[in-house]
Amino acid sequence: MDRWASSTEIRKADRSHVSGPPSSSEYTDMRTARPDGETLALTSFELGKLKIVGHVREELDRAGIVAQSIRCISGGIETPRGVARLTIIVNGTKETLDLKAHEVEDCELIVAGETWHKIAALIGRLAG
Repeated sequence: MDRWASSTEIRKADRSHVSGPPSSSEYTDMRTARPDGETLALTSFELGKLKIVGHVREELDRAGIVAQSIRCISGGIETPRGVARLTIIVNGTKETLDLKAHEVEDCELIVAGETWHKIAALIGRLAG
């Protein structure tokens, strides 16, 4: 796996002890482990992916929709470099949305704008 390849995923069972998505201040202290055991601070891209997944979970909960899986992956062979693919599975229905790196990085700082409208439309398709 190259240094840009990663996966961010939250499943319903993993969040049973959490009342809501992590706040922006909680993201600043998050670290990721390297294979050699060292840790690195997460990039704006990684923090944006986490914020997207947390926000999607919150919006689905608010709409009364139970997701089987919410993933935001990047790198590897499944997505082009500089793209994050948001995948949500509800009742066996899979919806995906590809986001460019700058869109994901913007999500680290704000929960407004065109990217969030795209995400809302994706959730709307699952709700409808």
